[in-house]
Amino acid sequence: MSYKNKLQEYCLKNGFELPIYSSSSIGESHLPLWKSIVYVSNVNFSCEYSFPSKVKAEQFVAMNAYQYLQPKTDYQKQYTNPSWIALIDIENIQPKIYYNKPVEYHIFLSEYSSIDTSEYKDCIVHKINSSSNEATDHLMTYEAGRLLYTKPDIKNYLILSRDKSSGILNNLLKRDGNDVVHFKNKKDFENFILTLN
Repeated sequence: MSYKNKLQEYCLKNGFELPIYSSSSIGESHLPLWKSIVYVSNVNFSCEYSFPSKVKAEQFVAMNAYQYLQPKTDYQKQYTNPSWIALIDIENIQPKIYYNKPVEYHIFLSEYSSIDTSEYKDCIVHKINSSSNEATDHLMTYEAGRLLYTKPDIKNYLILSRDKSSGILNNLLKRDGNDVVHFKNKKDFENFILTLN
């Protein structure tokens, strides 16, 4: 099911007005790039990126709105102000998650992935509707940028990924003055998490 459909169903189920989309194109008329905003419950969700189609731009902002509006689990409520944010490329490595630590876990994967995310139910799961090998990496980089903006008080990041782009993300986060620990295997990641209070 598309995120536009998920968002509409969520709004209907919870008594919100239906989402309103506003999209605009830039560039040449034969090759436009699209940006969208969706208004839900007096909040707008937009995106800095441009997309090759209006549908993709609207799907992306619908995904952001849908994920934002989801009820928080007990774990997520407990750590509304975590000390660390963990960005995990679950398609590379599937670590054990320690929910009693001050970490907000973000899990990234493709919607086409066969990985069972049920054991990660208390994590914030980000899925991208693409089978491209690098799509998950781009989503993780985008989300890291969004977290820098929405949670500026958190300056500690953990990255768990073997991909080359995770090294670039590591450097970008450090350049913005954050403390970043980059792991390429789950054992080191899990051992580090256990040291946190």
